[in-house]
Amino acid sequence: MAEEYRKQKRKVIDIKSPHLAKKREEVPYLKKETKEKEFEEEELKINVLKEKPKKPKEEEEIPASKKRVFEEELYFEEPEYVFRQKPSFRLPFKKSTLFTILGIVALGFLFFYLSFVVLAKAEINIITKKIETPFSSKIIFDSNISSIDYERGIIPANLFVFKESASKDFNSTGKGKDERKATGVVTLINNYSTSPQVLVATTRLSTPDGKIFRLDSRTVIPAATTENGKLVPSSIDVKVTADQPGPEYNIGPCQLPDCKFTIVGFKGTAKYEGFYGISKNPMTGGASSAMPMVTAEDIRQAEESILKEVSGAINKAIEDKLPKNLKLIPEGKSGLKITSLKTDAEVGDFRQTFTLTAEGEIKVLAFKEEDIYSYIQKQLEKNKDEKYIFYKNPQYNLQFVKADFTQGKLEVNLEAKQILRFNLNEEELKKQILGRSQKEILDSFKDSEGIAEITIKLKPYWLAKIPKNSSKVKLSID
Repeated sequence: MAEEYRKQKRKVIDIKSPHLAKKREEVPYLKKETKEKEFEEEELKINVLKEKPKKPKEEEEIPASKKRVFEEELYFEEPEYVFRQKPSFRLPFKKSTLFTILGIVALGFLFFYLSFVVLAKAEINIITKKIETPFSSKIIFDSNISSIDYERGIIPANLFVFKESASKDFNSTGKGKDERKATGVVTLINNYSTSPQVLVATTRLSTPDGKIFRLDSRTVIPAATTENGKLVPSSIDVKVTADQPGPEYNIGPCQLPDCKFTIVGFKGTAKYEGFYGISKNPMTGGASSAMPMVTAEDIRQAEESILKEVSGAINKAIEDKLPKNLKLIPEGKSGLKITSLKTDAEVGDFRQTFTLTAEGEIKVLAFKEEDIYSYIQKQLEKNKDEKYIFYKNPQYNLQFVKADFTQGKLEVNLEAKQILRFNLNEEELKKQILGRSQKEILDSFKDSEGIAEITIKLKPYWLAKIPKNSSKVKLSID
């Protein structure tokens, strides 16, 4: 039809003059951007031209040769305006509405993907049936072996010796009188006879005011001599000590004619005036005052304190230095042994403070708790039901019997309890629960031999079934 229609159009002859044809070429409906309405009006105009129009009066007759040329030019312009442009497709609603619908669909798909694929998780806790088995035995911890003797009940132990020392100053609490006697030198003179005179120790010598001093040792006063018929006195220096303590005996020099020492024992005899003494230097050292004094109770309390300090230092060293994988019971420590105890004071010393130094040691027998567990479970394994396995470590208590730290042995009574649980295969359980609903799982294991309780948690909470992906399922068996 289109080809036939085109042929009919080629027969149209525009008889208008060339200058009118040129004007027609410039009109908007010959351009590609012409609007639809202008196309329709121009088409109607061309169809009307099928009838021969009347020539205007003012127009001149156009030669036939020029008509043919003009006709040929029209043949090339016809396809641009003969066919109508097909109208574009339009949606019955706005584009924003379409985007809203597509967004809702996309969000729904994303929600489904996150909820049932990405975020889907399940936690399943299974509590198994359990039984408690008691056990008791006598065992020995021995530092002389390196492996467990299951038959004889001997477990390896480690022997340690911890040593510490301490030194501390203590105050004296006693009160004493610091009474000291004055001492000095007296020159004894024999102005009596040509015979020597023996004086015993502690012989009393008296000053004019009655202060008594005594000879420190036995003394012999040399004999006097004669010269030209006259008696020449002899003398000897002796050490004396005051009869009583106190500063009042610290007297000055005693010399003739104002002062002399008389011998009390010769009083009332002729010798009393013939034998006497003098001192060239003062007597010194006499004193009497209250002073701090070390007592026996001070020494005892100081020893208790220093030993407590040494013991505390050793126990702290045990706590800090004992390997963490070893277990120690209170009876596994020996008593404190004092290896040295020294003080720089004695009872009765007039001192404000004194120092006490002590050294001591404690021996320790420790063992590995894993060896206790191994020994208990090894003994229970003999009579255990094969359907059950050991659940956690056993609980035990050790009762002290005796210890020999010299030989490195510790004997105790062992009382223990071991819990057994029913053995379940985790992989087989997972296969049975993947992709199933909670009700199906609970019904399936309700009468199971070894299961006491099952709890299931699904995330998100609206999930109806366990995920089929095992990595999304956390299974714990207790």
